[in-house]
Amino acid sequence: MKRNEIILRQDRIVYILLVVTAVVGLTWVLWRHQYLLSHDRPGGSSPMSQAPR
Repeated sequence: MKRNEIILRQDRIVYILLVVTAVVGLTWVLWRHQYLLSHDRPGGSSPMSQAPR
C-alpha cells in the first residue's frame, strides 16, 4: 500500500464516523424533544390519556 492510499482510507473512516455521530446526535435530540414535550403536558405522559371518554 502506498502512503496516499492509507491516508485516503483514514479520511474515509473519519468522515463515516463523523456522519454516524451526527445522525446519532440528531436522533437523540429529536427523541429527547418529543419525550420532554409529552411529559410537560398536564394530565399524563401518554397521548392516550388525553382521549375523551
